[in-house]
Amino acid sequence: MCALCLASLVVSGVLFYRELGLESRIASLEARCLRVQDSSSLVDVLVQRVKSEVQEQLRQTQRFESGAVFRPKRDVSECNCPPGPPGEPGPPGKRGKKGKKGDPGEPGAPGPIGLDGPKGDPVSSPP
Repeated sequence: MCALCLASLVVSGVLFYRELGLESRIASLEARCLRVQDSSSLVDVLVQRVKSEVQEQLRQTQRFESGAVFRPKRDVSECNCPPGPPGEPGPPGKRGKKGKKGDPGEPGAPGPIGLDGPKGDPVSSPP
């Protein structure tokens, strides 16, 4: 019987030791959870700030898109960029308008003499 009592005390001691280990692990997890919650409140503040800034930028871009196109004027007097490579030639264009009439030229050579036609009826003379 004494052995049974001694075994019971040993098992109780082992279980008590494991319980203490579990309680310490739970305490460390609770502390870590509190730290995460505190840091998450900071993260929530940062998220809210970023959201408000993004919404303000969206409102500004919508304001620009709803009105005329806004392009800031650049103070560039001349472009110093090199020209690009030449492109392929395009299709031929439409015919232009007819030009002015030119000056009259010199008169040409006379044409060939015409062929004689058949003789007509003899006409009688009046008496």
